[in-house]
Amino acid sequence: MSEQTRTVVKIFDHQYRIGSTSVDTGAIQDAATFLDERMRRIAETIKRRVPLEVAILAAMEIADEVLRSRNRREKLLTEADERISGFTRKLEDETGDSGEASSPRF
Repeated sequence: MSEQTRTVVKIFDHQYRIGSTSVDTGAIQDAATFLDERMRRIAETIKRRVPLEVAILAAMEIADEVLRSRNRREKLLTEADERISGFTRKLEDETGDSGEASSPRF
């Protein structure tokens, strides 16, 4: 079992101790900084600065970005698969190869 490390981060003026089995504390700090910046940007645009409301709005915004990126990635992978299949069919048509091993011709 991996040993947990503790990293102290500051998000929206609150300190949190994050326990993780990851030894990459820099990644934890980067994530905390990203969230802090997002929450501060959102807090500037709304009248109330209730931390929970700001955190939920930031989480919704981040979740939307993740889902959009995931959908774009899936669309790109599907398009790439279709193009590869098209190229494969074209090569098979041009070479007369149906993908089966042909017997040697003498």
